[in-house]
Amino acid sequence: MITYSTGELKPKLKEMWKLCFGDNDEFIQFYFDKIYRNDNTLVLLLENGFPAASLQILPYQIKISNSIYDAGYISGAMTHPEHRNKGYMKQLLNTAFEEMKKQAFTFSFLIPQEDWLFDFYIQYGYEKAFPQSIQMIHPEENIIDYSSIEIYRDFKNFPVCEIYHLYSAFLNQKENVVLKTQDQLKLIVEDLFIEGGYFFYIKQKGLAFVVRNGNNAVVKEIFYNEHELQQILLATIQHTLQSHKIMIWNNDSIDGISRFYGMIKVLDTSKFTQAIPKDFYMSILPGY
Repeated sequence: MITYSTGELKPKLKEMWKLCFGDNDEFIQFYFDKIYRNDNTLVLLLENGFPAASLQILPYQIKISNSIYDAGYISGAMTHPEHRNKGYMKQLLNTAFEEMKKQAFTFSFLIPQEDWLFDFYIQYGYEKAFPQSIQMIHPEENIIDYSSIEIYRDFKNFPVCEIYHLYSAFLNQKENVVLKTQDQLKLIVEDLFIEGGYFFYIKQKGLAFVVRNGNNAVVKEIFYNEHELQQILLATIQHTLQSHKIMIWNNDSIDGISRFYGMIKVLDTSKFTQAIPKDFYMSILPGY
């Protein structure tokens, strides 16, 4: 039986999440407190009531050219290790498609955790999307006035509304993009801080989401409205993290693409009849 989750099932799904994904307890608590909801979680129950598989359907909006579409992001798709290869995820996905259609979603998208899952999801009508290339940067040794950069490592004094206004403006400049609400941005930043990350902000002009990877800095997302601000942001990142190199997840274009890191499926071909654009931008998501 496939049903929406309940308060009684939630602790069991947390245990399955730990078993399937191996995330730390802090992140799992964050996810199930802030992202998970009973009414966005489908669960496949065995006859004895045991949850064998589950997934979340998270609502987003997608902009293609000048049109806005509703979309469902498939998150936390998992099958208990003792019940894999029984077709349970197939049943869940097909039910999820029907539920998303009921909610008038035009698209569904997801991020496969492992490369082999791309082939798995292709059979359900998903196609590769969201190009990503990796840039290795060595910032120039210039004298930088770091005082213009605000650096946040927690939500204390974090100007959510102000930053969201700028962040949303950057996203809306793109022709084909997954949009975010202010609440979704807050979850992204909270997830970043749980990961021990940094948020760099130039008032009304630029921002960057950054985490440390060994001696290197990984820029998960960076925006600026003047090109020279890129060097200021990168130099500040290197100075703050004392990093040897800076790695930028440059999913801003298909030039120099190394891979597609997500997938998308058209649910309603009456609303969207054209080919899905290849230069589709999806920034970081909470929990990814």
